[in-house]
Amino acid sequence: MKKLPLLLLNFFFIGMFCCSKNGKNIMVDLLTQYRDTIVGKFNGIDIDTLISEPIDTIKERAFWDWRIYSKNNTVDTLILTQRFSVKMIQEGDLDGNGTDEFGIRRESDAGTWDNYYIYTFQNGEWKYLTDPIWTYSEFFYEYYNNGNDIAEKTDKVGFIKIRYDLIIGYNGEEASSDTIISVNPQSIK
Repeated sequence: MKKLPLLLLNFFFIGMFCCSKNGKNIMVDLLTQYRDTIVGKFNGIDIDTLISEPIDTIKERAFWDWRIYSKNNTVDTLILTQRFSVKMIQEGDLDGNGTDEFGIRRESDAGTWDNYYIYTFQNGEWKYLTDPIWTYSEFFYEYYNNGNDIAEKTDKVGFIKIRYDLIIGYNGEEASSDTIISVNPQSIK
């Protein structure tokens, strides 16, 4: 019994050194597996990094709220609710106004048709660059290069080319429906 305090003290010191690297504590970032980052000029002036991460991972996985914030605080934080995941797609300056845009696919709770949202930062707030773009899950990943080929810059400022889902003809041939639209930034509701 007299050696019990000494034994417990030894376990304490062994535990401290086993849980550290070179005598320094190791911090574990549990959000790393979900976090996503992109770099661009989102305010049109400064190069910055946008980081997306879940706000509260205690809730059921399908109902996480996410925040997208800038590393250097050049743009406001954007909160997205009820998302399974947030994978940002770097779009660059799609509409030619000097600010870089990014896209996010919002998965539906059921079914295989989802929305693709393009975000832009204008007049001090985040806005949708266009109406949501409907996309079929299989086409999004396979034909549209994980979303990188849905929207494209055109030669005209204020217009973008949208690649809507593939059309399968009666003869089995595939063709995409490309449309040039004018951008109409809308407040996020």
